[in-house]
Amino acid sequence: MDESNLVTIIVPVYDVEKYIGRCLDSILLQDYTHIEILCIDDCSPDNSASIIHDYEKKYENVYYYTYEKNGGLGYARDYGISKAKGEYILFIDSDDYINTDYVSTYIKAATADGIDIVMGSYNRDRDGKITPIRISDSKNTPWIYPSACIRMYRRSFLADNNLDFHGIRTYEDGFFNERCMMKNPKVKIINYTGYNYVLNPNSITKKSGNTLKKYEGYVKNYFDLWEEVKNIPYKSDAYNIIEYLYVQGITINMLYNLRHAGMSNINKFYSLRKSILTTCFPHYKKNKWIGLNRLSEEMFKNRFVLWVYIIAEKLHFDKLLLFLIAL
Repeated sequence: MDESNLVTIIVPVYDVEKYIGRCLDSILLQDYTHIEILCIDDCSPDNSASIIHDYEKKYENVYYYTYEKNGGLGYARDYGISKAKGEYILFIDSDDYINTDYVSTYIKAATADGIDIVMGSYNRDRDGKITPIRISDSKNTPWIYPSACIRMYRRSFLADNNLDFHGIRTYEDGFFNERCMMKNPKVKIINYTGYNYVLNPNSITKKSGNTLKKYEGYVKNYFDLWEEVKNIPYKSDAYNIIEYLYVQGITINMLYNLRHAGMSNINKFYSLRKSILTTCFPHYKKNKWIGLNRLSEEMFKNRFVLWVYIIAEKLHFDKLLLFLIAL
């Protein structure tokens, strides 16, 4: 297959037999046809593999891959990257779907200016009710909206900078995106909404489990990322936005997981958050982006929650706040 302007679409697959047909149909109906579709089966326990094999027999540009042990979404995407032949890469989650002009719109933007990353807006699909989520064209937007599924990547940009998902199981997009942005890519934000994100209650981010263990893994990923962040000049634009994302991510993730963890784990969550922020960003409470009106690209809910928590922390009421959340 000619690699010139070839688009590789990587579709990780796990427990999505209800959705995978719609996902693949939406890709195969694209008005841009120079694509390869890599379905990466992450040891799915359902009938997804059989469905994909039917597509593979019918379409010469559909490819099925699997391996012996479940690795999670980050691992599946990394495996897909290793098999990709296209000049450009798209990631589409197997319970989502795209509009027919999705690939053509992105490839036009990518090839016009020698862009490394193209990103656009998306729709939320909740039981067929569509809600557009518009993103603004500003310098902070590529940092704030981390989803890999609303981006097209130049494969050579990823390869030249050794960028992958590090096999991370959950919250992988944020860490991948920050690594990408630290390489100063040429990013183009397009006024287009063609990706449809389905609110699937069975997705990996929605499933219950040991929330403390999840948070421990989340914190570890941030410690790992710090090895790359610490060389960024102090108080540069990149340093400020990364510091904000650290504080926002660590704080909001703690509050979310603590709701399901119970009061007995308050001290553990509290100590984990404190350890990473004081180690990596000792002056984080003074970050210039923390506030209700300081980072308009960020969702207001996130700005508000973080602002309230930092105020509580400064007044030494933060543990009381955690107690109320864990009730």
